[in-house]
Amino acid sequence: MSQATPLKFIKGNGEYVGVFVIDELGQTTEQASSEGDLMSVQVDVRLKEYTGKIPEDKMEQKGFKKTVAGVQPEFSGG
Repeated sequence: MSQATPLKFIKGNGEYVGVFVIDELGQTTEQASSEGDLMSVQVDVRLKEYTGKIPEDKMEQKGFKKTVAGVQPEFSGG
């Protein structure tokens, strides 16, 4: 991967894990309907921890709002 974007890794329960870049993605279709609709897919993701600084503008583009003193940032989708 020539250009990777560092992203915050936040679990579904809201736990912040750290900042990572996606190194590799893979998928395997496990089950599909007779019409070809996917019913079960295994997804494999390989991450590398990112230790550099995340530019502020990159955070805004990925749906992260800037923090205001004492206020928790929110995810705005996107």
